[in-house]
Parts: sequence; C-alpha cells; structure tokens
Amino acid sequence: MSDESKTRTATRLLAGAYALDTAQDNIDYYRDFASVYDEEFAAGLSYQYPEVLNEIYQSQATPDDTPVIDIGCGTGLVGALLDLPPALVDGVDISGEMLAAARKKSIYGALYQVDLTTGTGELPSQYGAVLSAGTFTFGHLGAEVLPQMLSLGRPGCLYCIGVNSQHFNAQGFDAVLQSMQSEKLITRPLLEERKIYAAQSSEHAQDTATVLVYRKIA
Repeated sequence: MSDESKTRTATRLLAGAYALDTAQDNIDYYRDFASVYDEEFAAGLSYQYPEVLNEIYQSQATPDDTPVIDIGCGTGLVGALLDLPPALVDGVDISGEMLAAARKKSIYGALYQVDLTTGTGELPSQYGAVLSAGTFTFGHLGAEVLPQMLSLGRPGCLYCIGVNSQHFNAQGFDAVLQSMQSEKLITRPLLEERKIYAAQSSEHAQDTATVLVYRKIA
C-alpha cells in the first residue's frame, strides 16, 4: 500500500471515529477498528499524540507521581512510552477489543472496561497521575468528565489530559477548568498546544491538541 493510500485509509478511519455519538456507537466502531488501529490509523497518519503526552508528563512528573492510570488507553500507545513497570500503570477504555490489544503488550497491571460518560464506577482511586491522549475529542469524551476524574487521584495527583483543540474550544473546557480552579479543586492549569500528527500530506496535518496540566488540591 502506498503512503498516499495509507493516509487515505487512516483519514477515513478517523472520520468514522469523529462521527460517533453514543457510548454504544464507540463500542461498536472500535470492535473492528481495534485490529487495525496501530498499523492503519496510527502509522498511516504518523500519530505522535502519545509521544507528545508522554513528553509533557515526563517534564512535569516527580518520582512520587505513580501509580498512573491511562484514560482511554486504547491499544496501549501511551502506556508503552511511560517506561514504568506494569504494576505502576493501569488502563481504562470503553472498548473490550482495544483493551485486548493493549493486554497483549504486557504493559499494564490492570485494565478496566468502563464507560466514563456514566462516571468512574468501580475504578480505584489514589492514583499519582492521570493521563489521556486521544479520548477527549469529537464523538468521545467531553468537558463534563473532567470533574469526575478527580475521584481517581489522591491529593497532589498530576493530571495530563490531552483535548482536541477544536473540541476544547467548542465544548466549554475552559469554563469547566475555571470552575474547578475557583472551587480550589485543582491548581491553575497549564495549557500546551501541540500537533497531533507528524504526517504533512493529510488534511489533518495541522490538527492540534491542547494538553491540560494541573494537580488535584484536595
């Protein structure tokens, strides 16, 4: 398959993901997407979002910022970069098939299938860091999930949450962050805008993520 063909295939897969509406839509779509996610989507668009998220996490983290939970861990692209033993990294995703792909990589201690649009459910708390790349975007998670995720971390927990920049602007993320800060739930957020894809031939070449960095106060 030519590079141009790979880019077209990856772009089509991304369009399908952005068009999702409900939790069940996500479960159904990723049932098939999981088997080609790494090879056809991530490789096809030179998806550098996991590297970007990990770079920011590493720049902010202290040795105490573990264990880590990877929100929307998918096939494990973020987890594979953390350079942490599996006992210190858990993952959560709505798709059982994506979790099965992640499990094969042996990089997570525990994997949880959870629909975060309904809350954090039975997920453990007391994490030292909460990370996410690619899940806060069109057709997936919105700003209303940010306050819910505070239950996952202990006081001082580091949050590095990537949000598609267009989604950030359209869905009121800034207002939610301001509310969380004014209620003294989190430290003042640092926002870093980075490119999601390295491929220059795609219509998504200029797409960016706004990575939210803050700590839980209480």
